[in-house]
Amino acid sequence: IPGTVDIEVMNKPVIDWFITNATEDDPRHEGEEAILTWQTHGAESVALMSVDSQGGMRQVAEASSKDEFTVVVKTSGKYVLVASNAAGDVKAEVEVFATELPRIESFTIDRENILSGEKTKVRWNVVGADDVSIENVNGNLKSKGKKTISPVDTTVYELKASNAAGEVTAEITVNV
Repeated sequence: IPGTVDIEVMNKPVIDWFITNATEDDPRHEGEEAILTWQTHGAESVALMSVDSQGGMRQVAEASSKDEFTVVVKTSGKYVLVASNAAGDVKAEVEVFATELPRIESFTIDRENILSGEKTKVRWNVVGADDVSIENVNGNLKSKGKKTISPVDTTVYELKASNAAGEVTAEITVNV
């Protein structure tokens, strides 16, 4: 059969790189910015998606083939770059690492009103702290514990929990 036929072979796009500056070795603190950077070729469209804790994806930006996007870090999380053309989609994933503030799950006193010389217990439970202290309570404190106290005057007890991301505090008062 005489004649010629032109056949165009289309390849899927290619993601050359997709990286972040908020790595496991260099995480960002809560509230700091992380930069996502990428380069693709052969894509008709590029989309940046965030991945939620259930694995669902939500588009956060339409992008160009070579671009960057800044996110304000709240917690560690994953992002997916999707490059598309008529031949199909390709995806790449990157994880943004964050250091999170410690969390005070509880800070209580057994009895908040006592007489001078009486004792009561202060109890606490902290998650994600490297250092835990309570003002007016001596000793090395673990993340979860209790201490017997016997203040002679009304006293405010401040729990401080800290890590590389910062410090959180809570207060309770014992009335004497």
